[in-house]
Amino acid sequence: MSVLSPLLQGSRRDVAEHVATQLRAGVGGGSLVRGDIGMGKTMIGQGVQDLLDGALPISAVLATSSLASVPFGALGPYLSGLSARDVDSPVAVMRQLNARFHPDAAGHVPVLVLDDAQFVDESSAALIAQLVAGGQLRLVALARASADLPTDLLQLTIDGLLDEIDLRPMDEGEIQHLCETVLAGPVLHSVGGYLARASEGNPMMAQALIEGAVRTHSLVRRRGVWILVGEFPSAELPLTEVIKRELVGRPPAERRALELVALADPLPLHVAERLGHREAIAQLEAAGILTVSQDEQPVVRPNHPLYGDLVRALVPRGRSLLIRQQLVEQMDFDPYSFDGLLHHVAWSLDCGIRVPDQHLIKAARLANQVYNPDFALRAASVVTAPELVGQAQAEIARANFLRGNTARAVEIADSLARTSTEPLVVAAAVIQMAQIHLQTLGLPTPLRADARLWSTALERIEADRSLSEYEQAVMGHARIGIELIETGALLLEARYDGLEERLRAIVASPDQNVACRVVALTQLGEVLAWTGRPRSGVACTREAFALMQQSSALAGFHEYVLTRHVIACIHVPLWQDVAAMMKAYSDRGPANLLYFGGAVGFVRGMIGVLTGEVDEGLGHLVPAVEALRESDVENCLPLALGVTAFAASLRGDEALVRRSREDFEWLPTREDDPKYQMAEAFMALASAPIVGVDAALDAHEAVARSSADPHAVTLEIDLRLFGAFLAPLRDPARVLALTEGHESESAGMLRAYARGLIGENGEAVADAADQAAAMGYPLIALHARRAAVPLLETDGGHARARALQRLTADGARALGVDGAETDGGPDLSVLTRREHEIVEHLLAGRSNRQIAAAMGVSVRTVENHLYRIYPKLGVSRREDLLPDAGSADGS
Repeated sequence: MSVLSPLLQGSRRDVAEHVATQLRAGVGGGSLVRGDIGMGKTMIGQGVQDLLDGALPISAVLATSSLASVPFGALGPYLSGLSARDVDSPVAVMRQLNARFHPDAAGHVPVLVLDDAQFVDESSAALIAQLVAGGQLRLVALARASADLPTDLLQLTIDGLLDEIDLRPMDEGEIQHLCETVLAGPVLHSVGGYLARASEGNPMMAQALIEGAVRTHSLVRRRGVWILVGEFPSAELPLTEVIKRELVGRPPAERRALELVALADPLPLHVAERLGHREAIAQLEAAGILTVSQDEQPVVRPNHPLYGDLVRALVPRGRSLLIRQQLVEQMDFDPYSFDGLLHHVAWSLDCGIRVPDQHLIKAARLANQVYNPDFALRAASVVTAPELVGQAQAEIARANFLRGNTARAVEIADSLARTSTEPLVVAAAVIQMAQIHLQTLGLPTPLRADARLWSTALERIEADRSLSEYEQAVMGHARIGIELIETGALLLEARYDGLEERLRAIVASPDQNVACRVVALTQLGEVLAWTGRPRSGVACTREAFALMQQSSALAGFHEYVLTRHVIACIHVPLWQDVAAMMKAYSDRGPANLLYFGGAVGFVRGMIGVLTGEVDEGLGHLVPAVEALRESDVENCLPLALGVTAFAASLRGDEALVRRSREDFEWLPTREDDPKYQMAEAFMALASAPIVGVDAALDAHEAVARSSADPHAVTLEIDLRLFGAFLAPLRDPARVLALTEGHESESAGMLRAYARGLIGENGEAVADAADQAAAMGYPLIALHARRAAVPLLETDGGHARARALQRLTADGARALGVDGAETDGGPDLSVLTRREHEIVEHLLAGRSNRQIAAAMGVSVRTVENHLYRIYPKLGVSRREDLLPDAGSADGS
């Protein structure tokens, strides 16, 4: 068997292996594999050949459109021995094929791989079908999904001789794997999500996008990891020639219709028909190049966004202008509707046609909402109407920020806030500045300066002129906005006292608008989550998220709301809610992942680590950290580094632990930020392989105690929860006091755990372990069960203790942590260095006297150590560590 292409993977490899297996087994007459352009048919055909190499005689034919009308054109490579007269004779051709295709001496039936089977001429198809039906040949036909096949080949599928397989788009995981294969290294997982949507699961288009992104430096390598730093190119990338041939090689009438639809996307069907393109559009729809919606007023658009990009790039400017003029003559629809706004504005600007300023503003705002700052700048920069210039400048500020030019964005927004007399423009400018300061600095002082600037601007506007009723309403919203910036500053300082009352008053205020309500609900949810009521907090952030989904104008708050909702869900925990929210965010559109993809990867990675999927979590975290170093709009980098270090310590990756710690130490200290304190706690736990578990837990305990706040107990509860990932719960009395009245399931589990330890009740501790496992905390369950074993042994529950030991061993093995290699064996990571050395001697079969002699200590010292070691390891005697050793006197 030849070496398979590394690009043949996932569902495509499954198809190739299925086809090859059927052929080897002699089942049926072969397979028909259908798929759209670029779906991997040719790669599957080559994979089948590689899988069958040496097992069956195999041949390959590529049919072409140029020979589709030539009799026996597809079979030309096998007819070289025929005379010019015999080439046109079906009998002579069949004789030649019979000589070529027949079972060999071992009974192996030859295989023909027929690519682009839709182009096979009818004469060739008839003879191939005869050979297959007669058992002389097996066929692997590869064809376009929407194309008509020759009648004889189609009959083979009807008769059940060919197994028909339809290729579906690759899913996000397959596209991610494709990225890592093409780039030969780990890739930020949101890149796979971005590509899966941009390519709509088409592997050839995904590969072309990857190569184009590398060429244009939108996809770059940082410390061995590939991350996205710019948008994937579209029309500028060198798409594969097969797509170009398909699109520009259509008949002239179809090509004209395709150009019109690509430029006007979306185009009302009745307008296209009025322009004489009814038949051409039907043909292009049948070919899978265009799609017609099923709406009451159907519209036509390219079947794939990249088709439209490519065609638009190929249409000369003069012809584009002519097409637009023809369309305008028949236009009875709004070309600047939301759906087609960006395309029509871009088309007009390309043709040098004047676009009304209100449409330019609308297009710039939409472009910023969908993270297309270059187009936003292009549209906003040509606005000239004096009454709209301020709004245009606000969009220019936003676009500059999205492009990474933060200083210019702040300069423009600050100027607008200080000089504009329009309340809406001032609001947009100050909100933009507050978002920039929140996302780039995360400090309260700049936010308070923004609030003062807004307040001063309102006073100036009121003193400057009389306001309309609408403007007075806007001023009322602005005052609420000012208060929300001030409460946001208090949240950054973790000063929760009195915040709940202020935010509830805003939520109940009749003067609020939707934006104010979204921010107020989000902040209220954050306050409730940190002050012991995360379930109530989730209800608030969920309502905010639902409100935000109703208006595209609120898109700028998406990441702000999402981050706080996710953190509240993790407190509970609500893993499925978080997963659904991450997916919904990724599905909004690929471009937003350019700015927030690192945070999405971090959340997925953190959940993986917390729920025991450490390797999977690291797979998300390592690329996410590099992406967050480029774009960290919600200040997630410190916590991402802490969780990465902890996960790496669980896997013994000292280099990654060290690198994560060094990166963390370069960051500004933020002791008032709960995420930063969480990061410190994880960093402390990550030191266990170096300083020992006890010392690591001591450092972690110091962080937990420093976080103590009677008004915000959730943070300390979280930190103590994290500590239980490494060893049995510490300071159960403190945990019992903290968790009283707390809403979360995590707190309830810790409370039961603490009660069991305080009461030395092994059954209660074991039950708490079961709760932890059910909640998705297998590491906590593992250590709780180990803690339960000696308590059960003391109470005489030996059978229950043994069962727990076996369960612990299975859990350790599944998690890949210390102790997995033995059946109920010890977790030596909980021991000090001296205790670890004693146990190693004991496991080697040495007596206490021999251990004492080897270590240069007294026998009594060894015995004292063993009395401390046994409870740590969840055993009560030497025999529990040496199940096959029999009884030992220990002397």
